[in-house]
Amino acid sequence: MDFATIFGPFVAISAIAIAFVLDEGNPVSLINWPSFILVIGGTLGATMVAYPLKKFAMLPVFFWQNFKTDSSAENLGNGAPAK
Repeated sequence: MDFATIFGPFVAISAIAIAFVLDEGNPVSLINWPSFILVIGGTLGATMVAYPLKKFAMLPVFFWQNFKTDSSAENLGNGAPAK
């Protein structure tokens, strides 16, 4: 297992906890709609630049397949789609 796999979530949770403490424990301050829209819009825009529109339009299908497919060990790493 990669060190970043273990350390990354620790860093993320620590950053959220520090932000929460610095804002005197106000949970509403962690929800900032303009920032949310900026991040989601920027991510979608960058993805559209990186991929052709035909592939970008398949994004919802890709997400749906990832949530409904079998991710057992025999289907991982061989490059073939899960059955």
